[in-house]
Amino acid sequence: MSATNIGTVVPPDDIKPTDSGGQGPPALVNTQPASSTQSEPKKYQSLDPRSITVERIAWAIFGFVILSLAVVGSVISIFAAWPPNLIHRFILVGVFVIFGLMVWAIYVLTAAAHRHASWRIDESGLEIRRGIFWRREITIPRARVQHTDVRQGPLERRYGIASLVVHTAGTHAASITLSGLAVPIAHWLRDILISELKASGDAV
Repeated sequence: MSATNIGTVVPPDDIKPTDSGGQGPPALVNTQPASSTQSEPKKYQSLDPRSITVERIAWAIFGFVILSLAVVGSVISIFAAWPPNLIHRFILVGVFVIFGLMVWAIYVLTAAAHRHASWRIDESGLEIRRGIFWRREITIPRARVQHTDVRQGPLERRYGIASLVVHTAGTHAASITLSGLAVPIAHWLRDILISELKASGDAV
């Protein structure tokens, strides 16, 4: 059975959600390539920019919890051995340094991770690139796809993004997650990856 022809590029403008406020599965629009673009390479697509905000909020919540524990521990240590000595002063300075590094990481590294993350899909499967300092390229052949999930946490629902989880067979990783996708695009990718399984009746 031949693979579904998905076109040369996956432009976000070609993916239109159905009614119900864009929450339903997207309609597949204009997926046939023009004859003049048959030999063009597939282009990598960026993640949704709203994913930066979601990542920053999630890391800020985590960092606040860790920082709060560090501050409480430092205060208890200081009052337990009052008056404070030089070691306690170093501890307080360390807490402020950690706070500054945490703020820098939340605002700088999340944006950098977004810039260095991308994906593309063609007739052979899905390719994912990510990593700031150590780059990683992941290829998921369509023949290896067993089933897919589209997942949303509370923050993702609030900002209209989702994660696509691809469960594979015969690979070193049982599942691969592509986060930071707009909901219609996540549904579109899910439908593309399992199109052949649906046609053969093997979809899970």
